[in-house]
Amino acid sequence: MKSFVTVCCALLLFGKLPRAGAQTITPREHTSEVASAFFKEKHKVKDKKGTHTEVHVSMSSQPWVAAPAAYAGTYEVEGSAFKLTVEALSSGHLGLAGVVPDANGAGSARPVKFSDVRVQDGWLTATKTDESGVAQPFTAAFLLQSRNGVVSQGLGTKLPQPLEWQGLVLNKLFYQKQK
Repeated sequence: MKSFVTVCCALLLFGKLPRAGAQTITPREHTSEVASAFFKEKHKVKDKKGTHTEVHVSMSSQPWVAAPAAYAGTYEVEGSAFKLTVEALSSGHLGLAGVVPDANGAGSARPVKFSDVRVQDGWLTATKTDESGVAQPFTAAFLLQSRNGVVSQGLGTKLPQPLEWQGLVLNKLFYQKQK
């Protein structure tokens, strides 16, 4: 029994066992975690009727840490009605507004308001309120995303619950900054 206690104490001292109490995650760690969710590497080769086709897709993301004013602009999810507008306020903070597709898939969009918008080390937090007045937390990371060598700025978010949209089940969204 003594040796078991000694081993546990040694592991605890050298950081191999989780420590008691809540672990706080820094904004930079949150941003890195979201960035890692936007990684894809795919290589396909197809030979059909004498034709050789090869496709390589490489997508990676990394945190985009900048001054709040650099984030200002319009962000859209490609091929959808998901849209966010980030505004740099004179106070040095950010304003945020958005539009999401209607749940019934009729092609219409509805506005979403954000309050308590904060950004630190590329990690954005806010309270999202839809038109019916339902409020919920919103978190996202400003990212630099590389797709086959082409780098774009954007905002990535992992959804709190899967969203079904046009027959797809989405668990994350990448809002690309429009030029």
